[in-house]
Amino acid sequence: MKSKIDLAFLGISRILQVVTLFATYRILTHSLPKDEVGFYFFLLGITGAVGLVLASPVGTYFHRMLFRWHTVGQLTKYTLNFAAFSTGLGLIAALLLSLGIHLKAFVTLDSIVATAVYAAGVTMSNMLIPALNIAGATKKFAVFSTLSPLSVLLACYLAVQYSSTASTWLLAAGLVSGVWGIIALVTLITMKIEPAAETSSDSGINGKLLTFALPLVAANVGVWFLTQGYRPFTEWRFGLESLAVIGLGITAASAVSGAFESLVYQIFLPKFYRASHEKNSNDATAVWQQMWILVIPMFFILTMCTVVFSGEFLSLIAPNTYAAAKQTMMIAALAEFFRMTGGIANLFAIGDMNTRRTAVPYLLGAGACVSLLLISSNVAWALVLGQAVATVTLIYALRGLPWRTGLLRALWPAALFSVIVLLFSLLTSGFDLWMRIIPAAAAGVCLVLVLVRQAQKWREA
Repeated sequence: MKSKIDLAFLGISRILQVVTLFATYRILTHSLPKDEVGFYFFLLGITGAVGLVLASPVGTYFHRMLFRWHTVGQLTKYTLNFAAFSTGLGLIAALLLSLGIHLKAFVTLDSIVATAVYAAGVTMSNMLIPALNIAGATKKFAVFSTLSPLSVLLACYLAVQYSSTASTWLLAAGLVSGVWGIIALVTLITMKIEPAAETSSDSGINGKLLTFALPLVAANVGVWFLTQGYRPFTEWRFGLESLAVIGLGITAASAVSGAFESLVYQIFLPKFYRASHEKNSNDATAVWQQMWILVIPMFFILTMCTVVFSGEFLSLIAPNTYAAAKQTMMIAALAEFFRMTGGIANLFAIGDMNTRRTAVPYLLGAGACVSLLLISSNVAWALVLGQAVATVTLIYALRGLPWRTGLLRALWPAALFSVIVLLFSLLTSGFDLWMRIIPAAAAGVCLVLVLVRQAQKWREA
């Protein structure tokens, strides 16, 4: 259970990470030519395929089994195995990109090496640093998750002073992320973890990696199409410079949602995973339902704020040559709401160690997304359609999911808050940028206060 001091550490850490995020995209869009920014998003599409389809299912299993492995004295073994697995993923990412070296002139040996290093380093750090929080080392997690993106940004900034290319940026980011992954690995296997109670439901699942992960692999193929598959598709149809603009709008919406979603998960997931390990299925379902009611209204507020203030956000991080990304960001924010909602629903299957029901919904969503992409040039609306189909189908597939109970009662204050935000935004629309930022900042502060209140309810539940 998170103490108030732990929550303060997480909150301050997340604020600093958001500032770093702003700075990252500002430096990226001001330091690299537009075609290199497009190539950067293209490469992220390749590494994202490896991360989602292969790394994420194994990483989710790692987090879910952490307490079990600690109980039986095998945590060091499996942590080292995961580190070796991360290195292998880097080689797979390089192989995928190398397939296009004869098809795309911009794919070079430098970009293949950078992609391999980035995939391996980011996989290790993204899975092992959050494991510290799940294991109870909240303060160390907050420090690591703050310093790692800061040091990555500094390394990337220095690197592009030497060579203003996407490959240079990715190589620097991958190397520094790998260092932080190793630091997190050493910390995890040497720290003292408070043991969790063993239950009969957990005692026989230690060897079920394939049973658990394979449905997630299939599901995440769909997730890749819904979140990153647009990148190679956009480059194919419209070119790298168009991908730079479209990619910035979609990525900006994803970054804002992801930053807040990550903080929510840092607060809510440790208790959820511990409950999934310790409690029977009925108790674990009740814990999930509490989380659902507390989290979805915050996601709704965040989405409305992103839609309303997308222009202000882009003005802070990118030059005027990316102004067309505003509409894309507004639409992509809606896709992000469906994605985050589906993510919470998906936790129900993860906690129950029953991921088979998650594959078909995401594949159906991907099919809807790809179908619209083939007949329309509006990439962002295709993502909205795909995410909506995936989420609605997932909730239907997870029979027994108590998603209706109390949801409307929890949502109406969020809807009222969103209307107030919209009105304040309209009142300041004729002012200069810095005056328009005031209601955006006020909305952000209010959202943080809502999160603090919801976290308190979560602690007391």
